Amino acid sequence: MNSIALKIYFQMFLVQLPILLVCLGACIVILCRWNKRSSWTLWALFGFGLGLIISIGAPFTQACAQSWMLQSGNISKYAWVFPVLGGFWSVLHACVYILLFVAVFEGRKQ
Repeated sequence: MNSIALKIYFQMFLVQLPILLVCLGACIVILCRWNKRSSWTLWALFGFGLGLIISIGAPFTQACAQSWMLQSGNISKYAWVFPVLGGFWSVLHACVYILLFVAVFEGRKQ
């Protein structure tokens, strides 16, 4: 990763920092309240864990893609990369919400 990509990564990471802190805090709380008889804790941990991974991975892939495009010099040829990455991370965000939704319903069963 070159200096341009690193600068882009830190700028994008700052935007994701609140999400990272919330997901990290939620994972810690869930692990502290872990109960083997409760299935909601596993679903919630998967949801917030995936949110944690997204908050680190999304800025990294975007920074790498931007750096790659700037170095290649042919931005219009590879412009399709950004919508694909955006769609991929959006689907993963939807998976976070689905996992948390399942956790809520599993918790209500008990």
